Amino acid sequence: MDRLTEYLNKYGLLSGDVKVYLHRHGRLKNYSKGEYFVTQYDIQHSWCFLLEGLAGYQTLDNKGGIRLERLCPANHYFVGTKHIYSKSTNRTAIQFLQASVVYIISNEDLKKGIRKYKNLNEIYHILKQHELELTKIFLRIPNLDRIERLKYLYDQLPSVKEKLTVRELCSLLGYTDDRQYYRALDYYHNQRS
Repeated sequence: MDRLTEYLNKYGLLSGDVKVYLHRHGRLKNYSKGEYFVTQYDIQHSWCFLLEGLAGYQTLDNKGGIRLERLCPANHYFVGTKHIYSKSTNRTAIQFLQASVVYIISNEDLKKGIRKYKNLNEIYHILKQHELELTKIFLRIPNLDRIERLKYLYDQLPSVKEKLTVRELCSLLGYTDDRQYYRALDYYHNQRS
């Protein structure tokens, strides 16, 4: 729990009352690599802050294959519904791509805390802005030339480098085969030298 409050404290807004509230209403949970938080049609009415590890959002393509849509790196959050004010599914599965440690609080408890504590509301909005910036990264990837996608991902999210398999990277970056990945990897190394 200390890692959560330590991270949130960097914004200078975390009061003692909020720390107590988050400690009382949330919990830490460890997940193994490959474990699912939620499947595509399930609902978890929880807000989760990833303290350590890596999670991925997955969807089924029209052929029934799993497609990695975006990532949730450490110090970002995900929700088991569309958003904390929704009771419906986001229609994406969330799988842990690395062993992970997650702070979990129910959507209801988080909403109550946001209403009760002005500084928790401000922190939530800061984190939401970080999520919007993260989303922009994954929205831009399909618009780039295939050869530039890996470099862009690593430049924007250096923390995910060497945490994904070739198969996961191909799925995330829209590569149809390993050759496209290895060409992009060569391009990445050439651009860095």
